[in-house]
Amino acid sequence: MTACVNKKSKRVAAVVTASLVGALSIGAPAVALATGTTNIETLSASEESAFSRGTVELDTNKTGLTLDSANGVYNVTANEAGQALNVKATYVTPLGASKITLAGDDDYTVSFYKADDKFNKTGDKIANISEPGKYVVVVKAVGGTYKGGEAVAKVNVKGASLKGISYYEVDASDPYAVSDKTITYTGGKLNIGFQVNGAYLVEGQDYSVKILRAGTDNVAAAPGVDVVEYGSYVGYVTGLGQYAGESEEVPFTVARFDWSNAKIDAIQVLGSDSAPTHPEKVYTGTVGNANYAELDPSLVTLSFGRYSDGSTQLFDKTGTYTFGATVDTSNKSIKESTKDGKALVKNVTVYKCAAAATFTYNDEAIADSYTVDLSKKQSFSTKDIKVLNGTKEIASTGYTISVTTADTGSADKTSDLESGVPGTYTVTVSVKPDDTAVNYAVGGTKTFTVKVVRGTVDADANVYVYLKSSGKVITSFSKEYDGAAVSVDSSNPTFEVKAFDADNEEIKNADLSMTLCDKDGNALPAKSVTDAGSYILKITSGSYNLTGTTELPVTISKVDLSTIKVGKLETKAGGSYLPLKTTDYLWKELDLRYNTGVADSDDNDSATDDEGWDVLSDSFLADTYLKAEKWDADKQTWVKTSYPTRINSEGTFRITLAGTKEQSKNYKFANSDCTTTVEFKCVDKNKLIFDDVNAEEWYVDPIAEAKAAGYMSGYNGKLVFGPTKSITRGEVACVLFNMAGGDKVEVDEGHYDETHGWKSFDDVNGKEFYGKAIAWAKNAGVVNGYGDGTFRPDKSVTREEFACMLANFAALKGDDVEGADADLSGFGDSASVSDWALDAVEWAVENGVMGNGGFLAPANSISRAETAAMAVNYMPFWK
Repeated sequence: MTACVNKKSKRVAAVVTASLVGALSIGAPAVALATGTTNIETLSASEESAFSRGTVELDTNKTGLTLDSANGVYNVTANEAGQALNVKATYVTPLGASKITLAGDDDYTVSFYKADDKFNKTGDKIANISEPGKYVVVVKAVGGTYKGGEAVAKVNVKGASLKGISYYEVDASDPYAVSDKTITYTGGKLNIGFQVNGAYLVEGQDYSVKILRAGTDNVAAAPGVDVVEYGSYVGYVTGLGQYAGESEEVPFTVARFDWSNAKIDAIQVLGSDSAPTHPEKVYTGTVGNANYAELDPSLVTLSFGRYSDGSTQLFDKTGTYTFGATVDTSNKSIKESTKDGKALVKNVTVYKCAAAATFTYNDEAIADSYTVDLSKKQSFSTKDIKVLNGTKEIASTGYTISVTTADTGSADKTSDLESGVPGTYTVTVSVKPDDTAVNYAVGGTKTFTVKVVRGTVDADANVYVYLKSSGKVITSFSKEYDGAAVSVDSSNPTFEVKAFDADNEEIKNADLSMTLCDKDGNALPAKSVTDAGSYILKITSGSYNLTGTTELPVTISKVDLSTIKVGKLETKAGGSYLPLKTTDYLWKELDLRYNTGVADSDDNDSATDDEGWDVLSDSFLADTYLKAEKWDADKQTWVKTSYPTRINSEGTFRITLAGTKEQSKNYKFANSDCTTTVEFKCVDKNKLIFDDVNAEEWYVDPIAEAKAAGYMSGYNGKLVFGPTKSITRGEVACVLFNMAGGDKVEVDEGHYDETHGWKSFDDVNGKEFYGKAIAWAKNAGVVNGYGDGTFRPDKSVTREEFACMLANFAALKGDDVEGADADLSGFGDSASVSDWALDAVEWAVENGVMGNGGFLAPANSISRAETAAMAVNYMPFWK
């Protein structure tokens, strides 16, 4: 509600309202005098103070901590795995006193806190220190001589070093392998990873990188490039997480693909007359070695041979054909592509077969995978593999069988498979079309896997996943994003998995492993995840067949910043406000918090009662992410404010938390532009005199001003104003009497007698609180009675009636109220103004006393708050 506000005033228009005290304020209670005391302290400083000003010593013996005596800060480097640092307080020396040994002394507690740049503790205490940043170790005396004292040690954790960082080419089949530093052009985008001391780093968690061509200046405007073409590059690596604050430049080179040494696999065309135009596989080096590289086959063109007359040979009969393979000689990323000034042609063998072969095992079509359970006396023999031409078996000379495995074992993998060495084997059966046993009748290849296990374990009954930090069994894992990784890396795993037999004995040779996958079950290239999302933890065994559920859901939820509040707000009559300070508020002083949605009082809460408010991360408490604005009522717009005048005046403010698209991966904001806004009022708490004046309402200022001016006050003996209650005619007389000077106003004593009090109207009790005021108002011509000689003091007053009374008062003061000619047509309810009140309402509108909210509401009862507003609009007390 914004009625009765003078927009010409410099005061905020939206906060003009007042409620009139029912009783005329006559005086104030006496001020109690403070009594004296003889309890004079003889010490100039206390033991508590000496302790708080003391020195805390941290253990520097094999802990990695070193003391910089110049500034009293202990420095230590974070470890790559994010494990807790060994920070231990050993002694405290109070100012001017003897050293205290902390070990075994129950009079002292030690706590860790994050700290700001000046080493002032922030937030709640934390369990340990692990991440880069500033901290304080707080030693508190909870008993003994120094009880109540708090001494601190300052700790600066530097990011783990990136010294020695190097590159490697990421192998999609083995994302944890970091040794391949031979990078060769393949025609596609090359995936470059980075590692320190043999440990891979996770992009987005441990580092960010911008890759540029060597010789390009690393300026902000220079966009990173994909690694595709041959040449020299530089990776500009910036540390994140445990490596925060570190940066390194990592040069690397992409070699050209050597066409002269390229190998091209033979091609089998099965039951088709279409000649191939590209090979299926082109490579150099040896599979599994760093020198191995596969070229995109689409970059290689196959050309069929020609007859002596120049015509193209026909691809019409089964048999062996020789095609010529060439590459684009203008492709600078491929070397040795020419010979004697012409394109170097490499021969490719193409087998044209009449049909596709049939592959069987134990006389059934070969499946994609087999499991061999040794506990059931099962085995696998390659001798039971057959290749058929229709129903006719092909002699073993007509095909090859190869067995490979990534697991350890002997050099003879076929022997390992058939003798029952546990592991997963890949078996490939390939037809030899040109063998006499086949004679191009069929062709083809079949690849499948065989897993040899010691036995079968029911995962639902006998495999347990434990949370490493607590040792508790879990069937799912969820947490809110906190920047800490969920990891299956053996150096710092989040989980532990165990299998048990029927006798509750742990199966020691279960060879269990954990893999983090995306929500679709695809293995992630890293052994840890940090970002919010849905993941799957897959449990596998290299030695046993696991049945039942082998997947555990892992959820990292976004931090919900869609609702924030200013924790520094205080409440009054159900309204919240920020107390005005003599100096500006720092971001941290506002105590900005976000709603976790989790109640923290008891188990019966519904988790929607907003009790779970957490402090906004320090990383957001900066001008980079926060913006303050103040509402300009005259301009009807928000105006940005900045420190040191950000919030140092009364008014309506809003703070906008603005994140980034990158941050939206882990934080939920209220708006699509990654922003969340909170509005609040900043109020001088000295104005909040009455217990029922809501700090957020528009009438805070006018009530406070009317009270300060002495025009109105609270109900007798109470800090209650009744801002929304209708004011009575008797109360209005009191307001006008007070505006005229109150008890300083001379009233004809002839209107008073001891029996009836102040004489005015027949229905007015002259001894009531309004008796003198009504007598004065009647005598002064400010108020009039009704035709029957009554005044009706307890009757409510309409807005147009009060306008008339106020106009009468103005005339009494000598103001010209007759010449007002305000245009009321702009008000939608102007037609409701009574003829007898029209002049007074026009005067009130013209002088900014009434109608400032865009309406008149002339016949509505005026509230005590509106009365206060119109009173101070006409006769301001605060200039």
